[in-house]
Amino acid sequence: MQSTVVFRRAQEEDAAVIAKLRQEIWSTTYRGIYPDDMIDQFDYAWHTQKDAQRIKSPAYAVYLMMQEDHPIGYITLHISVPAHLLSLYLRQEYQHRGIGRRVFSFIQEVFQTRGVSTFTCECQPDNVHAMTFYRRCGGRVVGEDLSNEESWQNSVTFQFDVKRKTGPVIRSIRTMDECIEFVRGFHGDAQFSDPMLTNEEQFQTNLVKCVEHPDRHCALGVYLGEQLIGLFTFLVLTEERYLEMLVGLSRDRRAYAEMFRYLERHYPGYSADFVFNPKNYLCKQLLEERHAEFEPEQQKMVLDVPVTDLDTSGVELFTPEYQEPYLSMHHQETYWTGEKVLAAADRFRVFLAIHEGKVVGYLDVTYCFEQNEPYDLFVLEEYRRMGFGRKLLAQALKCNGPKGMMAMVDVEAVAAIRLFESVGFQRVKQENNVTAHWMIPEREGREQL
Repeated sequence: MQSTVVFRRAQEEDAAVIAKLRQEIWSTTYRGIYPDDMIDQFDYAWHTQKDAQRIKSPAYAVYLMMQEDHPIGYITLHISVPAHLLSLYLRQEYQHRGIGRRVFSFIQEVFQTRGVSTFTCECQPDNVHAMTFYRRCGGRVVGEDLSNEESWQNSVTFQFDVKRKTGPVIRSIRTMDECIEFVRGFHGDAQFSDPMLTNEEQFQTNLVKCVEHPDRHCALGVYLGEQLIGLFTFLVLTEERYLEMLVGLSRDRRAYAEMFRYLERHYPGYSADFVFNPKNYLCKQLLEERHAEFEPEQQKMVLDVPVTDLDTSGVELFTPEYQEPYLSMHHQETYWTGEKVLAAADRFRVFLAIHEGKVVGYLDVTYCFEQNEPYDLFVLEEYRRMGFGRKLLAQALKCNGPKGMMAMVDVEAVAAIRLFESVGFQRVKQENNVTAHWMIPEREGREQL
């Protein structure tokens, strides 16, 4: 039987869902194995708190199993030495459908990514179906604890070998020491350098932060034996089912192919954005093969010497009274919609062009970085060529103070390039980028238990 199973990394707010699943599965699968009072007096609050602690801890990896957006089970892995499968719970009506084999393959993939060679798990010996399942999955008994006064406390320990792959292997990057020399090797490479690693601030945000703060990031190394042949970092927003490649460095097609396979296994159904060097034909080819959609190439421009005494009349900082017209004209085919920009007040300023009391244009621009960036500049068509775009930029520069500013403009948008040049921006060579959008396909599990 075919079963579509999606594995989603648990967030802190999922702790209550996991505790509820455990309560249900204890009541069905473990009735007669665990004492009735242990099941009937399930401490929901205590279990929820315990699961939240595990989800937040870097020592654990907790995943929900989803089918058609409904939770059907969960996995808790202890990433330690030795590594341990702490729990694999599947709702009773989903057992014996072939899902178990798919789940165990996923567990193997997670441990493989972490560089684990073996892992263990404990099973209650009266749970006959689980004992049989673990043996079928290659588990060998390495320990028994069968002399407890309460039989439900007895356990059998299984050990499993993590299957080794031939060819490139993906592993999580744990420290910058693993990849710093590899990164330096791409500096100045016109073809394979990364446009998101052009200054120290980007280096810290797009690389160091991803390695040191994995809660909302993913840092992956592709290894051929012990040689690092590819480095990729991602922003991962589980609650939005969205990810963005922040860094992609490799000169080897196999590394890109392995990265894409990893995303297909671990993030099915996610919307993914890739910002990369337009000359990086390897990344582009792999995305084309997956029918990604490409935006026009972007010309990087950097503020050199800002033009002073520019006219900013009619430009105002956003206030709530203008929310409706701002949102109604805002571009929607972008990650940073008007709603998200307004919700990120610690990151963005919004300037509005007002003409005779009407909002005729807007500019979303960051203000929290050493080098800020206009994200979206728009003027209604009937008010273009009247100086509103220039006024919006001028006001943003005035409020930016001594900080730097850069902009990405379509290479063929001659008028836009001239607009930025008119307020002091210059074109930068060898730092253009292109953005691709890819909807990662849902994955179907076809394994039979």
